[in-house]
Amino acid sequence: MSVWHDALEIGLLHLEETGLYCDGMTYVISHLLRKGGIPHRCFIGYVKDEKRGDLVAPHCWVKLEGDGDWVVDLRLRTWLGDDDEVPHGVFQTTKWSRFTYKGEPMVDIKMDEEIVAAMTDGKLSHVKVPERNDYSVPFLRDLL
Repeated sequence: MSVWHDALEIGLLHLEETGLYCDGMTYVISHLLRKGGIPHRCFIGYVKDEKRGDLVAPHCWVKLEGDGDWVVDLRLRTWLGDDDEVPHGVFQTTKWSRFTYKGEPMVDIKMDEEIVAAMTDGKLSHVKVPERNDYSVPFLRDLL
């Protein structure tokens, strides 16, 4: 994972405690990425665990565009268990070949900042989406 993908995941993890399901979470993440000028697309479909045969449908997630196979999914573990063997956060689907993501693009919905703040129970103010080439994020600089 690149430093930028790490920073994005760390910034978005504040949303885990919002209680949003995958659809609401996807719209909130899309709002934040759009605001940060990060090209992406939202998807709705299903995720299948090829090893166990579990199927999560419907399911929503965000794919980062122009960035290979990077996905943002903070809700799959809600349905498949809080297990390190289940993808979570910002990740490349090719590194999780056990899981098949299959879906169609969702309708792009633009929401007001006030609506997103209400949906996130005020946690929106804690979320930092780094600029694409922003490697000067203070908490990352301290880790390096």
